[in-house]
Amino acid sequence: MEENTASTMTEAPTTPTGSEGSVPDGVGQAPDSIITNPQAFMGEGQPAPNGFAFSEELANEPSLQNFQDHNALAKSYVNLVKKMGVPSEQLLRLPTEDGEGWDDVYNALGRPQDAEGYQFSQEIPEGFDQYAHEQGLSQRQADSILDSYHNLMASQEEADAEAYDQNRVESLQTLQQDWKHSYQENADLANRAFMQFATPELVDLVNETGIGSDPEMVKFLYRIGSFLAEDNVLATHPSQGGLSPDQAQTRIDELMTDEGFKGKYFNAYAPGHQEAVDQYTRLFQQVHG
Repeated sequence: MEENTASTMTEAPTTPTGSEGSVPDGVGQAPDSIITNPQAFMGEGQPAPNGFAFSEELANEPSLQNFQDHNALAKSYVNLVKKMGVPSEQLLRLPTEDGEGWDDVYNALGRPQDAEGYQFSQEIPEGFDQYAHEQGLSQRQADSILDSYHNLMASQEEADAEAYDQNRVESLQTLQQDWKHSYQENADLANRAFMQFATPELVDLVNETGIGSDPEMVKFLYRIGSFLAEDNVLATHPSQGGLSPDQAQTRIDELMTDEGFKGKYFNAYAPGHQEAVDQYTRLFQQVHG
């Protein structure tokens, strides 16, 4: 009796047949997931859905190993989309430095593929389309900047015109103060001296620049007129000066062969019509006195 008891206490436990040296299930092993073992979550005899036929690369992705079923995976994706606020195809990754990476961002925001892709409805400064493309501007942004540019230029032109008119008024006032009652007579003498030698082109230039209203210029022409008047070589009327009758007629003939001039002269609605009429009238008066 004692021998049997001792023998029983010293024998090693026996291992079930076919499992010698094995580790019990669940000890030291990672739990199955929908990625590593999709069949385990579909029930016995149920095939895994096509949506979980993952590639080897995805099957080994660590971030996917904790999903225990397809609902958990789908829910995670839905929460991610909600957190981002937009679908993934609408997301942009901003480059950390300047370079080609910004081209993708600008293009996604509406910039044309190249500078020629802009479509402007008004005149643009030279090189503006290239500049807009380099700065990554969309069509709408480029149009907005162009509108602001034209508005600024129009405002500047209006301010310049007002300043020009104000300058002419102040110049006349200065001459009137200097010449007092002789103002009209002296101004007429200066005008006659100028018109006696000025070509029509010079007349246009003086009118465009406004230099003819400058007090110092008027005084200068007045002195020339006074000198010519003393020697009786000053024309009596300004319309008689500038060109001889033959020269004026030659100029008229030239203008009548100029399609650009005729287009303005004979078309009352053409830009520059009145200027063309005035030029022709001056020449006609010089021919016929």
